[in-house]
Amino acid sequence: MKGRKPKNEVKTENSHNYTKAELEAREQARKSHKAVPDGLSCPKVLKDPKAQAEWKRLMPLYRKLGVDVLNDLDVKTLMAYCNSVAIYERAMEQFEEEGCEVTVIKLDKYNNEIATQNPLIKIMNEQGTLIARYAEILCLSPVGRIRMGKVPPKEKKESAKGGFDSLFADEDDEIPFVDKPSA
Repeated sequence: MKGRKPKNEVKTENSHNYTKAELEAREQARKSHKAVPDGLSCPKVLKDPKAQAEWKRLMPLYRKLGVDVLNDLDVKTLMAYCNSVAIYERAMEQFEEEGCEVTVIKLDKYNNEIATQNPLIKIMNEQGTLIARYAEILCLSPVGRIRMGKVPPKEKKESAKGGFDSLFADEDDEIPFVDKPSA
């Protein structure tokens, strides 16, 4: 086989040879997006009390992360997340008030009974999907935090032998030899 041996390197942002002007432009772009301040108050356009409560619940949690996850571009996405949570919670409350009925009996124009899915379930499914998407984008889920590189890897703990862990311990993988009595 002829030719040059392939290099075993991964291209990253730092491996590119940027000019001084490009580096300065990139740094200015990073600085132009200010981080969300610690005391960011709930936007006035977020009128639903449940959405406001979700906003107020999340802000201290973001501060506890210790890193700037949000910036001014993420406020609208966070508002959409809070609204989705509020809609989901209202649908869940109404669903529970109605007795958690999955199917609803309705009458058609001929007075025949038709069993249909409760429309609240559709609302909860749609909002649940949106909540999961927004949660990942906003680093509110484990997957989102891992993808953003915001969660340090956990160190392995030395577990005590016993319980479920002892079933998978390496030293007892072999079956001991037992002499069978001769008949």
